[in-house]
Amino acid sequence: LEYTADTTMAMNVCIWSEVQNNWQSWKETCCPHVFISGRGIFTSSSIPESWWKLNNVSVNFAKVDRFERMGLVLWCDGAHNMSPWLPSEKNCWEARKLYLPIKLKLSIVAVAEGCLFSGWDSFLTPPEKISN
Repeated sequence: LEYTADTTMAMNVCIWSEVQNNWQSWKETCCPHVFISGRGIFTSSSIPESWWKLNNVSVNFAKVDRFERMGLVLWCDGAHNMSPWLPSEKNCWEARKLYLPIKLKLSIVAVAEGCLFSGWDSFLTPPEKISN
């Protein structure tokens, strides 16, 4: 991660699903915020049941074919979304130059219920070096 701003920011991943009537209706769920300051490696782990849900209704993870989008959401001050889609009192779009540009690599590991993640070491090892 290369992030030059002096101010802490947050980011999280959201999923938008079952979009109907040109975004008149949809489901949305987002993982908890990960707070970022400076340069480094930042990690987070969570389960979808703990994620924020629009109108307290989660997307259906058993029907990923209904996912419309999955995206990274950036937050200023941990509370204001860096997006012009929200009303000005709920966004920090005008402050984006304080936080951007940002260079990052995002890895998401999804683990099925009842299974275990083998760990970052095997995840980051080049495929030709992994032995079964």
